[in-house]
Amino acid sequence: MLMPGNRKFPLILFGLLTVINAAIFLRRQNFDYKPYAEEAVLYKPASGEWNPFFTDFPAEGRAQANQFLDSLLKGTDTAAQVQVKRIGTFLYNQFRKQLGKPALHDSLQDPWDMYRFFAADSSRKLWCGHLAMMFNYFCLARGIETRMIEIMKPGDHHVVNECYLPAIQQWVLVDITYNQLLVSDDNGKPFGLSVFRRMQGRPVTLQVQAANDSIRYMHTDTGYVRNYYHTGDPAFYYYTVNPKVVYRAPEKIRRYFLPESWYRILAAAPTSNFLFYLKQGLVLAWLISLIYTLYRWRSLKGE
Repeated sequence: MLMPGNRKFPLILFGLLTVINAAIFLRRQNFDYKPYAEEAVLYKPASGEWNPFFTDFPAEGRAQANQFLDSLLKGTDTAAQVQVKRIGTFLYNQFRKQLGKPALHDSLQDPWDMYRFFAADSSRKLWCGHLAMMFNYFCLARGIETRMIEIMKPGDHHVVNECYLPAIQQWVLVDITYNQLLVSDDNGKPFGLSVFRRMQGRPVTLQVQAANDSIRYMHTDTGYVRNYYHTGDPAFYYYTVNPKVVYRAPEKIRRYFLPESWYRILAAAPTSNFLFYLKQGLVLAWLISLIYTLYRWRSLKGE
């Protein structure tokens, strides 16, 4: 029977920990850190914390996008709410007929390249995530703090945006896919995703500011609203990052071992991060076992 004092025990323990850690790595998504956040934290006044990495995108592309926007928004009121609607109107009109199931374009990680790619050929299909990325990028280029939000409906995610309007000190919801540029209730003040989701199931009529300065009215049982805006599905609030940067090996390694993330989660029923901290403990145990095994091997070699 092997006991801790036996010379083979450290090697067996090291082998066991290696197998366990390898199994965790293969199922690593189940052991990811879940960065939950309270609604009050997510909806506090913006101060630039959602977009510090915008400059990670290539400077040449940002300059070209700004020149393009200067032309598009020439003569437009500089108020954030006006520019949000103008940019949203442009993207909706440009791409509404191209919505569909896109082919895989893994190289399209820069939103300016993405815009030029889809604008060059109207037969190319794109989805809500592409629209949200382009809108996010264009608004940030105009100095409007913006973020992407992914509603995690099982099997059918939906991506929208929120912009911060300093004039009303409010995050407001923008869903370009469904021509929903701003949404408000009877008081006419736009609101964000969390408020919109709480209205689901209530007998209220909402006012939607849509493309081309049009206005429509809708109820919360409207098809796409009922389908995607259910309050039970978690929502991932993303910091603006360049995918080419965050998916570099050093960044992925950091997120594997440390409680860091480039998004925050708003969920009705947050789950525990026990599995993440268990992973950390097992990795630490593996490192200690490795060091001890090497030490024992060197000691035995010297005998």
